[in-house]
Amino acid sequence: MGNPWMTASSADAAARGAGIDSFKVPDGKKISLGEIKTREYRCMNGIAEAYIPMQDVILTIRKGRVSEAQEEGDISGDYNEYKHKRTQKVDKTDITC
Repeated sequence: MGNPWMTASSADAAARGAGIDSFKVPDGKKISLGEIKTREYRCMNGIAEAYIPMQDVILTIRKGRVSEAQEEGDISGDYNEYKHKRTQKVDKTDITC
């Protein structure tokens, strides 16, 4: 199976390519990790993604449709278990870190 990801020129283009209604990334918003500056948008069937390198981490924001194969709607692509887990509120949205 080939790589399903395609690059997109913007959040709107990523949403269209993913076949979802919208995809918003808070570019310019300052959070505890620094200022959000998207470097790349990507999409695949059902998922839009923003790749945001920050000073100490790489932040990935995704939005997608929940498929029947996804039991709880986890589209993170990260299946590791972490010692520390926290939630941060960005505007009115809870983000798991």
